[in-house]
Amino acid sequence: MNATPQQTERLLTLAQVQEVLKVSRPTLYRLRHEHGLRVVRCGGVCRVAESELQRWIQKHTEGTADGGGA
Repeated sequence: MNATPQQTERLLTLAQVQEVLKVSRPTLYRLRHEHGLRVVRCGGVCRVAESELQRWIQKHTEGTADGGGA
C-alpha cells in the first residue's frame, strides 16, 4: 500500500505548536477557537498537521512580501 502525503505528514503536539509560535497554552486555545487553527483529534488528544500550521501562519502574517506595512 502506498502512503499518501497526508498519511506521512508530521502531526505536531500542542506543546510543539506552542513552542513554534512562542505562545502560552491559553493563547494557543484561543487561537484554535477564535482564529481558526485547525486540529486533528487522535483519540483524546489533539495534533496539528505541519502544513496546517504553515497555512495558518501564512494567513495571519501581516504586511507584504517586500517588507512593507499592513
